[in-house]
Amino acid sequence: MFIVLPMEKEFRNILVLLIARCRSVLRCKTQHRINADSVIDVVKAMLKAIAEYSQNDREELLKIVQETQKCQQTIEFKLKKDRMDEVKQRIADLEKLIIRIYEDNVLGKLPDDRYSVLDRQYAMEQQTLKVECAELEAYFQSIEQGKKSADRFVALIDKYESFDELTTTMLNEFVGKDPRS
Repeated sequence: MFIVLPMEKEFRNILVLLIARCRSVLRCKTQHRINADSVIDVVKAMLKAIAEYSQNDREELLKIVQETQKCQQTIEFKLKKDRMDEVKQRIADLEKLIIRIYEDNVLGKLPDDRYSVLDRQYAMEQQTLKVECAELEAYFQSIEQGKKSADRFVALIDKYESFDELTTTMLNEFVGKDPRS
């Protein structure tokens, strides 16, 4: 992912060249080969350009990172919020259905074998939806944590503002991967 920054002309030119170089490097003759050194060079140059931009206008960089993040999350957030509402409604509906088939079974309106089948199906669906609901809750919590990641990204840019070689540790920090895991 490239962050498009409203930069001065020289920074914009660097970005355009990096993207063009990245596209030409990533077009390989086979579907399974990418020149890792070229990708590392592109990432390194991009991070240096961002670090230089950060030195010139740190507040603007932070604002751009936050806006980019917000823009990317807005559509997905809305879809997941809508899905969460649907899941919660279906869980409530299933609970009502389970109560109804139980009452019908007790009153003799629903045979025991049919009750067992329906109860099992409703319970399985309800369990699946509860798992999905928990996953969606985790997503919403990660969004809250993601709001802090813009500050973390700019702090990492500051930490590595001058480097000659891009290390695995640096890459892991930028993508948020714990090197100990």
